[in-house]
Amino acid sequence: MSSRNMHALAAALLCFAVLFAVCNAVLPGAAFIEAVVQFDRPDRLQVYYSGGRDFAEQHSAVSAVIEPNMPQKARIRLNHAPIKRLRLDLGAEPGAVRLHKLIIDGYFAQRVVLEPAEIFSFFSVHSAGAAVRLEQDHVAIQTNDDDSYIVCNEPLLQPKPLLLWGLPSLFAFFLFLLLQQADIASFAPFADLRGKRPSVGENIDALDGLRAFALLLVVADHTWGFFSGAGRSGVWIFMTLSGFLLAKPFVQQPERILSLPFLRHFFVRRIKRIVPVYYTYILLVFLLHGRIEEAALHFLFLKGNGHLWVVPQEICFYLLTPPVLLLCLLLFRIRPWLVLPGLLGMIMLANWFSESVLLIGGMDAPIPLYLGVFLGGMLASWLHYGFGPQLSQLLRQGGGHGAAAAAVLILLVFVLFSHERVWGGKRFFALIYYPWFAAAAAALILAVLEAGKSPLVSFLSSLPLRALSLVSFSMYIFHTLVIDVLRKGAELYSGGHLAGAPLFISTLLLSYLFACVTYALIERPFLRSS
Repeated sequence: MSSRNMHALAAALLCFAVLFAVCNAVLPGAAFIEAVVQFDRPDRLQVYYSGGRDFAEQHSAVSAVIEPNMPQKARIRLNHAPIKRLRLDLGAEPGAVRLHKLIIDGYFAQRVVLEPAEIFSFFSVHSAGAAVRLEQDHVAIQTNDDDSYIVCNEPLLQPKPLLLWGLPSLFAFFLFLLLQQADIASFAPFADLRGKRPSVGENIDALDGLRAFALLLVVADHTWGFFSGAGRSGVWIFMTLSGFLLAKPFVQQPERILSLPFLRHFFVRRIKRIVPVYYTYILLVFLLHGRIEEAALHFLFLKGNGHLWVVPQEICFYLLTPPVLLLCLLLFRIRPWLVLPGLLGMIMLANWFSESVLLIGGMDAPIPLYLGVFLGGMLASWLHYGFGPQLSQLLRQGGGHGAAAAAVLILLVFVLFSHERVWGGKRFFALIYYPWFAAAAAALILAVLEAGKSPLVSFLSSLPLRALSLVSFSMYIFHTLVIDVLRKGAELYSGGHLAGAPLFISTLLLSYLFACVTYALIERPFLRSS
């Protein structure tokens, strides 16, 4: 068997295993429960369902009022709810209840009909002093309080075998045929790893790895409590890298800021880089759910719910880039070295004004425009490309190991000290002292660039990190949706709370797979048209 066929078979088997587990969890859902019940007073029957240990009010449904003293059918719709555990509340008032029959049916599960003997066998009564008897045609329960219920701790519904085995087999078979014929290496997220090129100049693999590391900090912050606060450090790295790379072509040729065609290309590429994926998210999350006002504010970059607060910031950075670089050009023509104190002065002014003057749409209220973070990246770009030889000679003493050690130290600070948890506190240092963290991010970029062929650079240039970096924007935009799906799915189908390392790893994997699709279908086509 050829290598391609082996890989296709392995992927198909993995697909079958994953889909079999998903079908086994999702298919045995209840469309409705029908109980033939008799109360001695007007009352309702309430059903609680759970995929795990606990029952919650949001996972329940209630019947219409049942008239007393005669058996009646109470039909409760559950809309394909998972019922690994089932609880029936026997009315809001104490009294006598007779259960004659219980029918549970699902769209994709085998119908279950429980007669009195089976009800008596499967269900246990939870009520202080309740009396339970199995009669010939019913189960009689005498309750003494208003919180009486019966519970079945065994899954009653089973998936239909044809669907349980057939669907995963069918998907796995078609995946095998597809992979057998397709050249996976030509898939956009994989093909572009070999030939990734920025709009100007050569690609720097180590900085791609740094962007991926920043993404890991953000995902870890949102999924793993230990890394709380690290996401802000990741955002500062993102913003600083943005300033560094956007300033790079203008530092290498300052006159480009006077070229209208170059500026047009600059803005068009920036729009195509952010807007298509961002607008797709707004469409899915806000517009399709009828949240018109929020959608409009986000479309106009006037608001940024949750993690989206970064996008209006980036748009402002792009708009401010030409005037900042024009000022740098004027200083450069007077004396080249004046660019450095000029940018440093702008950073200090931006940090000073940001708290009360430079405000922009945020999550629930205006937040500061973190222009100083972006300008820090520009300053690092001027230091490296404008005054590189002198800086390199200073930093590359000892073969770049000193710069690599400094970079590792900064990375550890971002991971461990973005939050005060090390000392048992609750302050977010990365937010409170963001100018210092932004300065550390700029220093980190310079240290990585001057670290030569150190193990750190090899690690940052590795294929997995570069693969994450390529689709990092899509992953950043959509990873919160993946987190919501995983958490709600775990709660609904297993009753557990997914968090920590399992949530981090599963979010990373599924977000990457989803981002590969959005990159291939949305990001890349727009970027290739630049």
